[in-house]
Amino acid sequence: MGIDTPDFVPEEQIDLTNAETVTRILEEGTPEELEKFRVFNNLTPERARLVSDFAKLRKRTVEQGEREAEERKEKNPKATEEELSAL
Repeated sequence: MGIDTPDFVPEEQIDLTNAETVTRILEEGTPEELEKFRVFNNLTPERARLVSDFAKLRKRTVEQGEREAEERKEKNPKATEEELSAL
């Protein structure tokens, strides 16, 4: 990501009150961004690491569920009676 890309955000302009920004930082942020998040939220290093680990685990779990749903649709696109009753 270079300075010419629309997603470029100078470090001093990181909005740590923005949910999307915080999610990105927790899931894939640099150590510097994670430290800014930690200080901004007055978290211990251990607590900040746990929050980041949880965000990464959540992202992997959601992605895995999406992959499994797509695979299931490809292999058997017709819903079972049990699946239909869950709607």
